[in-house]
Amino acid sequence: MIFNAAGEGADTVRQMAYAEAAPLTEVKKFTCMVMEARHFEGEYGMLTPKAKGEQRLFCAPWNRMAEVGVVEEKEGEDSGAAVTRLIEKIKPFLEFSIDRNNVTASFSHTVVTPKKDFGRGQEGSNSLILTEFENMVTVVGGGWKNYRQRAEKAMTAAIDAGLVYKKSCSTMFMSIARNHHFDPEALDKGLADGKDVTAQVVEYAQYCLEHEFASCADDVLFRRLRIGQMSAAVTEKLRPEVEKVFA
Repeated sequence: MIFNAAGEGADTVRQMAYAEAAPLTEVKKFTCMVMEARHFEGEYGMLTPKAKGEQRLFCAPWNRMAEVGVVEEKEGEDSGAAVTRLIEKIKPFLEFSIDRNNVTASFSHTVVTPKKDFGRGQEGSNSLILTEFENMVTVVGGGWKNYRQRAEKAMTAAIDAGLVYKKSCSTMFMSIARNHHFDPEALDKGLADGKDVTAQVVEYAQYCLEHEFASCADDVLFRRLRIGQMSAAVTEKLRPEVEKVFA
């Protein structure tokens, strides 16, 4: 059997099973930007009022920086243009002027939800678990906060369809392993504070390659560390040294 949890690639997997399968997913991309936190001191964030037809904007402290978002990317629009729109949208809510020079980095994230034609099911308004094509369980939508719950419901759907046997769960009480050799948060903090921790980052990248299946520099700079999302300038300075680890 197949668990299809391929995100924006879910329809591609479905069409491997049945070429004429109607599209199930809707894919939207959203852009956030990161700024230095000097204008956003304290532990509080900001959420703009809800306006009809408009997305709420937010500004929140994050890793000693300030994350501002979010705008939906228009079709064919690059992230730079989306950042410019985000700046213009957030300006009326700020007591100070900002421009592209205040932005240290930006990033996009993808949100996948089931099309309304398929209804919204077991997981709520933005997600769906669907048993189809005799041996496939497709999982679409949802968030990280209920990831485990959705995995359990997908397994239950497979059991109910007779695709797998029911047995005890070996991971029910398993804790997430913590790296006791390196502290990624401390590395991010040092980089955000302007400290030269390049040697420590390279050592961490080597550890990730040997013990955590890291596959490239971005796998370390953007996934295991957050500096890739915090500062484009610092990331590009680190990249050549980290890439040597994966050469």
